[in-house]
Amino acid sequence: MTSGFPLLRLPSKPLRFLLQTMKLVDVVSISFTSKAAKRHVEELNINVSYINMFLSTSTMRLVVHFNGTSLTIQIPENDFSEPRKLNKKLNYMKVKKGPIAEEAEVFEWKPSGIRFKEIASHVLEIFHKTEFDMLMISFDYVYDIMLQELKDLKFRRLHIWANCHLQRVPMKLEDLLVSNISEMRIDKSFPLNQLCLFLKHWINGSNDRLEYLEMNLPANSTKTQFISIALKGIDYQLAPTDKEWESANNGLIKTTVVKAGGFDIRRNDGTIATVTVDETFQYLRMFVWK
Repeated sequence: MTSGFPLLRLPSKPLRFLLQTMKLVDVVSISFTSKAAKRHVEELNINVSYINMFLSTSTMRLVVHFNGTSLTIQIPENDFSEPRKLNKKLNYMKVKKGPIAEEAEVFEWKPSGIRFKEIASHVLEIFHKTEFDMLMISFDYVYDIMLQELKDLKFRRLHIWANCHLQRVPMKLEDLLVSNISEMRIDKSFPLNQLCLFLKHWINGSNDRLEYLEMNLPANSTKTQFISIALKGIDYQLAPTDKEWESANNGLIKTTVVKAGGFDIRRNDGTIATVTVDETFQYLRMFVWK
């Protein structure tokens, strides 16, 4: 398809009506054919709930959620051994509706030199979104390269899965502060001294958008080690009472009871966060009070 695709030669009103009657998988696919097609799809003002980005060993994909179902824009990777580059030119893309495993309503496309980051920006624009709801990572990646490649995109939440071997990735916990993400879930552990530096950066004003952090602590950590290393040089107080912490996730409000006894720390602007750990000091959560 090109800008001369016959469908796009229709007058604006008939074209808009026709696009509105088409399946979403076809409408999204058409939006990639030309600037004019993209503009016509944008004018439909299609309402979607949220968009997630998944980066794994086998694929890079975007999942658009709307009306109780989903649409997936997927870029399979054939050479798993090659270091992944989000900015490399692609030669294959797939758009499909419904669960990942199903192959119903599939549009396959061989793009001409487009990059994944350009596809991601395109999807945000046609659905009038300014950010992705979640970035989920489940493979080894050089994090500073990923930050550079995704620096112009915004994400509300970050989840790094347990099968992402961070010990082989040159990534430090404080690096996550520059991402300006509001919720972080990391299924791997970082050294306690990195956690200390992370907390100090947050206290000094880094990522004032952060609302929640969840991560594992190093194996065999103790309360004494946590206080002497992770909280070294940090003023803290023990949380005196139980408090209810509320978070919003795609319109749903969730309430979590934060038990007394956690470590209250204060940011320079007065914002308080409570850092809690489980009884074995293997699992940490940080709640920021707004």
